[in-house]
Amino acid sequence: GLSIDTLARRMQIQAGLSDEQRQAQTAEIIRQSSAAGLTAETGIQAATQLAGSGFADAVQTGTLKTVLDTMQASSFQGAPDQLVSAFAEALNAYGLEKTNQNLQQIAVASQSLFKQTDFQLTELADFAKNASVFEGANIKIDEALAAFTALREVLPAAESGTGLRNFVNKLQAGDLTKENKDNLERIGVKADQVDFVGE
Repeated sequence: GLSIDTLARRMQIQAGLSDEQRQAQTAEIIRQSSAAGLTAETGIQAATQLAGSGFADAVQTGTLKTVLDTMQASSFQGAPDQLVSAFAEALNAYGLEKTNQNLQQIAVASQSLFKQTDFQLTELADFAKNASVFEGANIKIDEALAAFTALREVLPAAESGTGLRNFVNKLQAGDLTKENKDNLERIGVKADQVDFVGE
């Protein structure tokens, strides 16, 4: 793998840091990574992607810690930069600011999903691509993520993203089957909670 120094210099460029800032930030990232039981390389890659995805001062604000804790708690195996990208895309789709508070909503929801199911990073990316559908239906980001997981188990084998779009469209048109309504209520979303488009 690349040396910590090389990775730190990449981060420096991405985050627009001075040499002094880079050194201080690298030391802090190593400390946070170690506290989360992860490698320094993982932490620096996550921090670099956070800067590239528009999270300001990720190391200081606790945003990096949120990502590292998510990886640690969910025994996440994938690349840290892909995880951060998927989170950022989902926040974008919801028009949410790139803050630690907003990131935590989705990070905590995905933590339990990674744990409880075979939910994978590719699906988080798939969720992010389709998140605007939920946003348009006025379903909060953490609820949407839970709905996404539950629907994957009950929807026909169609790829979950497409299935989801169809599902939400049906939801908005008001022509859900009883089974779909039951599934929805099982995950705590009542069909009539959804804002119907055009009303």
